[in-house]
This record gives sequence, C-alpha cells and structure tokens, in this order.
Amino acid sequence: MSDPFALISPNRSVFIGDADGTIHNPGLDGAGEIRWGSWNVTSTHSAKFSWPTWSPDGRWVGVFRLPSEQSQSRLFAIEAGGVRSTEIGKLPDRIPIYLQWSPDGRRMAVLCQSGRELQLSAFDTEQLGREVSLAKGTPLFFTWANDRVLGFVGSDSGATQLELFDPRMVGHSTVLPGIPGNFCAPLWMQERAVYVLHHRGDPYLATAKVGDSEPTLLEPADGLVAMLGSPDGKWIARATAPDGDGTPYQDLGLVHVETGEVRPLGPHPCLAFFWTPSGDALITARVDTDRNLIVWSRVELDGSAHPFASLYPTRDLGFYLRFFEQYAQSHRLVSSDGKHMLLSGGLDDAAEPDRSRIWRVATDGSGAEEVTEGLFAVYGPAR
Repeated sequence: MSDPFALISPNRSVFIGDADGTIHNPGLDGAGEIRWGSWNVTSTHSAKFSWPTWSPDGRWVGVFRLPSEQSQSRLFAIEAGGVRSTEIGKLPDRIPIYLQWSPDGRRMAVLCQSGRELQLSAFDTEQLGREVSLAKGTPLFFTWANDRVLGFVGSDSGATQLELFDPRMVGHSTVLPGIPGNFCAPLWMQERAVYVLHHRGDPYLATAKVGDSEPTLLEPADGLVAMLGSPDGKWIARATAPDGDGTPYQDLGLVHVETGEVRPLGPHPCLAFFWTPSGDALITARVDTDRNLIVWSRVELDGSAHPFASLYPTRDLGFYLRFFEQYAQSHRLVSSDGKHMLLSGGLDDAAEPDRSRIWRVATDGSGAEEVTEGLFAVYGPAR
C-alpha cells in the first residue's frame, strides 16, 4: 500500500487504513468522542456513518453520521492520526448525500436532501457549527471554485442557473451566462466554469469566466454529457448518453479547455469513467447486462482498452457510480500512482462472491488482494 485510505464497515463504522495497510477503528460515537482500537467488524456502535472524504492535506477524514430515531444527522471530521475528532455541524431534518472539502481545507460544502428539495450549505471547519446556506433546488450539483462554490441549481419551474456562491457572504452569488442543462456536476478549470448549456436552441459543451457576457462554445453536445477534468487542468474527459439518463455513455473523448481541440478515444460504452492521477489514462466502469456486474477497464490515451476486473458492487459503490461526475471530484478510488483501485463488492472470479468486501485491484490486470470487509473505501493523499 502506498496511500492511506478510509472505509465504511458492514455495520457502518468508520475505519482508517495507514499507507502500510494497517487498519484502525477510531470508534467514533454519537457525541464525537474517539476511542482507538483494533479492527473488529463484530463491534456494534449505535451511530452509523457514510461517505468518508479526505481533506486536501490528508490530516482529516470528513464523514456523515446518519440520522436515527434517537438523533439527527451530523457532520464530523476525524483526525487521521487518531488524536481527536470534531463535530463540524448538525444537519437537522436532513439526509446527507455528499460532502467536499474546499481546496484550502477550511470549509466543507455539504449536499443534503431536505424535504422534496436538495440543500447546499458550507460549514466552517474553524468556526464550528457555523453553517451558510447557499442554495436549494432540484437538480443540484456543485464543485469548489477556489474559495467559492460553483453550483448547477434547478427549480420546480424548470428554470436552471449556474451560480458562483461565496460561503463568506450569505445571499451573495454571481450568475454565469447561458441556460445550463444536459449534464450533472460542473467543473472549475483554468479559472473558468465548464458546463453544458443551451445556445440558440442547441446544447453545447462550453466554458465561461466570471464577468463574461457570453460563454465560449467548445463542441455540440447531443444527449446527456458526463465530464471530468484532467489532473493538470488542461483537458476535459467527456462522454455522451444519446438516449439520456440511465443509458450508457458513449463516444469517450478529450476536449482541450482553452482551444476546444477534440481527441476521440473510441465508443467505449460505460456507466462511469475516471482519470488516473497522473492523467496518462482513464478507467471505465461498464455494466455487463448478461452477468449483472461491472467490468472495469483501463483506457489508454490512444484509445486502447484493457479490462482488469469484474465486480458485483456494493450499494454504496453503485450509488457512487450513478453520480460519479460529482463523487469522483472528491472521493478517489484510484491510487496516487494509478496502479491500483479500491473496489467494494464481490469479485467475479471468487468462488462465492461476497458483496461486502474491499479489494485492492491492480489496474494492469495482474490481480487483486482482499483488504477487509466493507461497503465503501476511498484513498487519501499520498504520504
């Protein structure tokens, strides 16, 4: 192992793995106290947790405590070294869905289900309990744009906007040009927003900087577009589902953020895709409908594809893949050297696939090793 990792056990406790593979249980309870002990999946904690997320400096793991009959949802940060944990804020009457640290680690943006709407808020990790409500709507996806939050916000009326929110100023936002649609999570690259919008009745992949009166059009977009930014910030990996939500993405390719140059990689129908941290390849996840499992492949930048694993995913990983454009921006499944993935579920080549296992799978197809039991796992920054 080269990177630390965090995971959710079958009973939804939080565990943290060191770079050498040693796994610790912080024993986080409902009051925010932390008690370190050895790995023990048979232990029972009243509180249950989800979506562990590493801070940019690798010091903290953010996590949701799920609501129960006795308690409301809460947001915690656990120190990876095991010294302490901190309750960042409460989430009354909300079901937590997704969280993302700001690039400087001073804030956490949180997406929750609140009644029939989604709610986006920012929590200050230094002024504990301080919450700034940024937006409500459906759909609602976001990313950090330096010290601001870029949100794709919809409404019951069908109106949508792409807005930059300042978490330091309640009610302050900047609307970017165009009517966004036909995509999920926006990107922030080269000091500009990347999104799909309707221009004169047709959809386009486009960019815009703050202050632009008109967007810069990159290419037409025929269908639902999924996109992720390259680690160096120069290229957009994108694919399109011509038949819309719930159908495979096709025509995987790269688009240059500044010039609009397009580099096709091939059809590569898939449910999701990810950059390797070095930007030298993409990882795709494809649904094998005959076997009802996920086939994982490494796609080189020349378009060649090399399958390396087949997996029956856990429910958590399945949800992650359903909204991969959002989760992949903050929850890293690929190791920092690009040689391994943390996959949750049952491998197809196992005698009796157990769907509650964490696997460290080599992306070159050389094999996999079981890490431990679990429902979901994510890499932290390399140390």
